[in-house]
Amino acid sequence: MTSFFVRSGRGTQGPIPLDVLRRMAREGSLKPQDQVWSDEGGEWVQAIDVDAVRRLFSVDARPTFQRRVIAVASGKGGVGKTVVSASLASGLAVLGYKVVLVEADWGNPNLHAHLGVFRPEKTLTELQTNPGFKLDDVAVDTPIPNLRLVSAEEGILGAARSGLAERLRFVRLLGSCAADFVVVDLGAGTDYLVLDVFLAADTPLLVTTPDPLALQNAFNLLKVAIIHYLRQLGSPVLKEAGVLGGNGRPDHLLLYQSLPQAIEKFRDEQPEVVELVESALKRLRPQIILNQVHDPRETKEAGALQLAARELLGLEVGYLGYIPWDEHVLEAVKSYRPFLVADPSSPSSRNLARLIAVKLLGKDFVTGFFTRRKLRAEAKSLAEEKPAREAKSEIICSVRCPYWGDCEFQVGGQPCPVRQFEAVFRVENRTDLSR
Repeated sequence: MTSFFVRSGRGTQGPIPLDVLRRMAREGSLKPQDQVWSDEGGEWVQAIDVDAVRRLFSVDARPTFQRRVIAVASGKGGVGKTVVSASLASGLAVLGYKVVLVEADWGNPNLHAHLGVFRPEKTLTELQTNPGFKLDDVAVDTPIPNLRLVSAEEGILGAARSGLAERLRFVRLLGSCAADFVVVDLGAGTDYLVLDVFLAADTPLLVTTPDPLALQNAFNLLKVAIIHYLRQLGSPVLKEAGVLGGNGRPDHLLLYQSLPQAIEKFRDEQPEVVELVESALKRLRPQIILNQVHDPRETKEAGALQLAARELLGLEVGYLGYIPWDEHVLEAVKSYRPFLVADPSSPSSRNLARLIAVKLLGKDFVTGFFTRRKLRAEAKSLAEEKPAREAKSEIICSVRCPYWGDCEFQVGGQPCPVRQFEAVFRVENRTDLSR
């Protein structure tokens, strides 16, 4: 008789025969969102996703609302990750999806400025003082319909530090947003917050440019993510086999040779090691976006990164597409608007629209064509309704300024181009994260 292991709020139970599961489903003690161990996939999945168990529930048990968390990461700064995040979220929003864009670069947040939201009324710091708050409680409206923003606090010492409990809570809250898509703009690099969100996301995206340093850092992010993921499994099998803990360091992976080669030696005597690592790697499906491409021939670098990940890490990495180098993007950043909204007909916007419609939403050729047209048409209409904004200081340049006559930015009678930064120091009703 078929039996299953079940994991829910009551802990892990099993093996439980199918007829007992049927009674549990009828009584309500087994819910569609509870997790069941899938021998076929070698992982925990929702009960509703296992054919034999799904039949135990009513026909309409599968939830109609399927939220999707998209995490946007980069191995290094300066590759346009935040710019891509803002336009990606905007593109989904103008198509009519409910989108929440979340700032997860806590040390240096600037996502809000890319949307023309200069002083968010609420930020993530309110989650600390209000433990019962969800991300929806601190989300603010943006100039783009259907798009809400969860911003981080600027200029706070220690903001980038995050403990395990705080990170786990943040990951959990991402999955509870009332939205069709939750787009998370991660910080550059490989800190624990980046890794935790990247690994937990439904769609982990890796933004990189074609230059060698960016590609190397992108590969390093993938490598560290695998190490972190294998450590999260907490399997004594991996530790005993020495897959983790190379060179006397608990955070080192056996990568003096490729990971597939490193675990191959265990296939005969400890096949469970190979099975555990290979099944873990199959669950990771990161996708590459190549940004700031000057020449289409540079897109071959994405293939090189995919090959390196496959050969050295045993990891299959997808390729979502590329965004060309485009002066219109720079102009959009200066006008505090996502480039997809600022100029929907630009080369960068056209490529991103194709990426969203075909690769991200999975539209076929014909449907994708009309989806791209709709996206660009809606974005164009929005651009006409919402003109570019300017970050202007409330201080007017005048002879009353103590620097009058000595300031190289002097523009008498106009908003001061320097004192606009005073907003950073206005910390009324804010929480100092350094305490």
